[in-house]
Amino acid sequence: GRSFTWLGDEEVKYSNWKDGEPNQMAGCGHMTTTGQWTMTPCDAKLEAAICQIKDEPVNHQWIYPGLCPRSVGEWAWVPYRNHCYAFNLQLVRLQQDARSSCKKMGAELLSILDEAENGFIWEHIQTYSEQAHGAWLGISVKGRGLVWNEDTEMTFTNWESHNV
Repeated sequence: GRSFTWLGDEEVKYSNWKDGEPNQMAGCGHMTTTGQWTMTPCDAKLEAAICQIKDEPVNHQWIYPGLCPRSVGEWAWVPYRNHCYAFNLQLVRLQQDARSSCKKMGAELLSILDEAENGFIWEHIQTYSEQAHGAWLGISVKGRGLVWNEDTEMTFTNWESHNV
């Protein structure tokens, strides 16, 4: 069988692939407005980026210990568990553009480790479902598998049915 990790090789313990997904070992991960995941060409343009950082101090002047960063421009940070999430669902961007925007904020592109986190993200993107048809996930192909941003094993998935 296929094994998956987040982009940083973090094991994927949760996934929410749509039925039939991932249907190819090429492309980048994408969360649809149903909350399920699909593989999408990395050069597709999506209207959304969701970044996350751990809710702990990192080396940026606008991040405070134990708190989410202040909102900067169109990025508004929302705390959940031990992470902060920035939802920017109004810009059309490639996955690499979304990843670069997150990095500039000291964050990573979204990775989802369990069903509760998937639900939290899904609830937030529902607010923007008229403008955005989903958001990039920090999943990409590495070798013969998929990887997440933070070297985490992929143990949760939520693929949409036609994409496995």
